[in-house]
Amino acid sequence: PGIVLAVRAVPLVELPASDALRLGWEQFAARHGGWTVTVDQRSGLPTLAFGAGIPWLDGSEAEPLAALEAKARAFLAENRILLGEWAEQLVLDAAASGRASDTLWVVTFRQAANGVPVDDARFDFQVVQGKLVAFGVERWGTVRTRTEPRLDAAAASEQLFAYLEATPEQVVMHGS
Repeated sequence: PGIVLAVRAVPLVELPASDALRLGWEQFAARHGGWTVTVDQRSGLPTLAFGAGIPWLDGSEAEPLAALEAKARAFLAENRILLGEWAEQLVLDAAASGRASDTLWVVTFRQAANGVPVDDARFDFQVVQGKLVAFGVERWGTVRTRTEPRLDAAAASEQLFAYLEATPEQVVMHGS
């Protein structure tokens, strides 16, 4: 808890011309009308990708946020070679997503590995006038830590009370 891994954001032009990641993003940019991409050197994921836009909404959607969530999930699946396979770890953050202004929609996903939320990990998409114009990750990456609890609830409570040198009657539990 509280540990923050440093991100080294690297513009694609700093990667060797033969680098597979650079070549992949250059192909993406060529397909979609030119994009500027900065990647996290540690994960290879985009900290920020922005461009002229890829059509996502046409204004006929009854539920724009639901349509944008579906578009974002499809976009990630279509670009999994560059962006990775995260379908099982994407959790829509409804509180952080939605219409930010008359022309801007934001779609934010949080990462959850096997249902366990990853602190501050987010994947953001920005859509302006119906077009995806920017996306990127923050603290998103492959989870290599066990997500299964080592103790069941009873054993964890027992260890907690022993550590506190208290009995269950002396402790007020909230949120359980």
